Amino acid sequence: MGTLAHPRFLTRNMRTALIVGAGVVALGLGLGGWLFIAPVAPTPPAVGGAHSSSTGPLPGATPTTGSEVMPPGDGTVTPDRLPPRAATHPPSSLPPADSASARGAIVAGYPVEVAGPLDGSDVIESSVASEGSLVQSALVARTDASPEEVLEAYRARWSALRLAAVPGAEAGAASFGDASSSITVSADASGTGTVYTVFGIVRTG
Repeated sequence: MGTLAHPRFLTRNMRTALIVGAGVVALGLGLGGWLFIAPVAPTPPAVGGAHSSSTGPLPGATPTTGSEVMPPGDGTVTPDRLPPRAATHPPSSLPPADSASARGAIVAGYPVEVAGPLDGSDVIESSVASEGSLVQSALVARTDASPEEVLEAYRARWSALRLAAVPGAEAGAASFGDASSSITVSADASGTGTVYTVFGIVRTG
């Protein structure tokens, strides 16, 4: 086993190398100790990050100009529509009829006072069909009166019953009604006089 060299036998270069090595070791030890005891700085929050959460408006927040907080409402919804047309008195006092039809005569239960034939007419066919208090009726008849006289006669009858004229009726026809009734007459001239048809849905009771 060899012996350590006495300091007086070290050359100048050897002494320089030892001094430099000792300094490097001391510097490394000091730097490691400082890193071990130094506090860790908190990470700063991201500015303009890719995504952030929001808790939304606070309870009771008051809306201001440019605010997205909607003002409280009372929860009432107002219907945006016209009120329904009020129904008048029942145009027919007859009780609801059973479904039936007849040729050459007025069938039982037909609403004569509303949709019956004009005086002097020959009945070709009539029919009724009921559902609850509503009666659907149909009449085909012939008269010597002109088509315009037939229309005017039914206009006068239905106006007296306080039914309202319905605009947009075709030429040679007239329509009247209220909230729950609707009735139409059409008339055409033929070689044997005027043939007219009355079709309606009326309330009874």
